[in-house]
Formats: sequence, C-alpha cells, structure tokens
Amino acid sequence: SLRPPKQVSLKNRLTWNEFIKSPTSVMDEQPYMELNLYDLDLKRHSDVINELIKLTKEHFDLQQIQAGAQVIKDKAAFIVFKNTLFQTPGDSLLLTFLNGTIYANKPLENITDELRNKYLPLLKSVLSGSGYVTEAEQAKFDQIITDILGNVIDTKKLLTYNGPAPANEEEYWHRIFFKDNNTTIAWLRLDNDKYVVWVPNSTQTYANDEHHLDSLEQLYGYAEAFQDYAKKHCTSQS
Repeated sequence: SLRPPKQVSLKNRLTWNEFIKSPTSVMDEQPYMELNLYDLDLKRHSDVINELIKLTKEHFDLQQIQAGAQVIKDKAAFIVFKNTLFQTPGDSLLLTFLNGTIYANKPLENITDELRNKYLPLLKSVLSGSGYVTEAEQAKFDQIITDILGNVIDTKKLLTYNGPAPANEEEYWHRIFFKDNNTTIAWLRLDNDKYVVWVPNSTQTYANDEHHLDSLEQLYGYAEAFQDYAKKHCTSQS
C-alpha cells in the first residue's frame, strides 16, 4: 500500500539522511523520486521529469501519480537486487553462465569447488565491467613494460600475477611486480573495451594514477614515469 506522500526541501548543505535520522522525522528512508538540478540531463532523468510534470495543475491525476510512484519504487528495488546479484554471484548464476557458454554441449548439474574457484572470479569480473585481458594482451603488456625498463632494472626479476586488486576484490587485474621486494610496477585490466592501466607515480609507495587507453602501444608515452619509479623502488637486494 502507498503511504501519503511526504515532501522536503534540502538546503544549507542538509542531506536526506539528516532528516530521516532526526527524532521527529516523518520521512521515508528512501525518497521515491530524486532530481539533482546541478546534474540535470533531459534524457537520463526523463522518467523523473515526467513524474514531476504530472504534479502540475494541468496534469494532476492522483491515481496516475500513485501508480507512477509505485513503478519507480519497483524499478529501484529491481536495480538494487541486480547490483547485489552481480556483486556477489552465487552457484546458480555461475551454473547458468557455464551452461550457456563453455558447457553448452554438455550442461552441468551442479558447481564443484574446482569450477567455483576457476570461474567465479571471472564471472564477478565480467558482471562488474572489470574484464580480464586475454593471454595475448597480457603478453603484449608484459613485453612493452619489459622494453621500457630494459635499461633500468633487471627485467628477469619481473613477475606477473592475475587476481583481485587490494582495495577492490570485484576488480581483477593483471599485475607486473619486482620479485625482490614485491613492488608492483604496473596494473592492467579491461573496462568497457578500454585498457585501464595504473601508471606509477614516483612520489607514492606504489602505482596510483589510473589511465584509460585505446591501445597498449600508448604505454610508451608513460615510459619516463615507469622508469623513474623503477629506479626508486625496484632495486635488487643483496
């Protein structure tokens, strides 16, 4: 059932949370409609704008407004569920993907620990938009970094690792690091068909500048940054 609508005007840097946490609050925990006038886009916010138009005197229809509010709430619930499902996919979703692709000719009945360990990280990566780079792309990336650092450090001591980023387990990266002190030199992943690369910043402990590249050859444009970083942080230990 729909409760009577409640309205609030947020100003003077007050936030919605400050209203719902107030002891005298009568606000819903989540507003059914939000519109940021500082980020107004007629296409992206067309649904909300259309709902606001219905509130004008010329277009006011209580039943239509109630129905529209419920649709917006239902849509928000669907989005939250989708995000939760994609962020923490379980065996059932993994089984659906495997049977629709790799095991299409011989569908699986259940997920084993081996399959879970092998494919669940990949599924998380795909659903989050943080895709794995192919082995060929990894090899090309490794070769370019090796070329850049060839006259700076012993490149035979460069190793690679594929796995989640330290700060975000939903993002899977191909990482190159210096084995003597485990210092990361470069990170690589895919995001919407763009190569996402963390280029070293010599003032920091490790790489922290993210760049979106159309091709891996663009890495040569950051050669000086990689070289300066390697000189400072990738010295061999006796």
